[in-house]
Amino acid sequence: MEDREIQRTIISRSILDDFGYDSDKISDEDLETIATELLDYFIEDGFRDALESTMSSLGISKKEE
Repeated sequence: MEDREIQRTIISRSILDDFGYDSDKISDEDLETIATELLDYFIEDGFRDALESTMSSLGISKKEE
């Protein structure tokens, strides 16, 4: 099996609209910056928070020990 690594993230204007931001005011350069910052956050310290939030949104809880 091939080792896979996240190298890039994609953010769309529609996602920003969904979160209440006016995507018409965001340049392509800004989108690139947002995507880079999100990836950095995810890799550095946001994985646990992002995972817990996503799992909670899906209604999936941790295994009971």
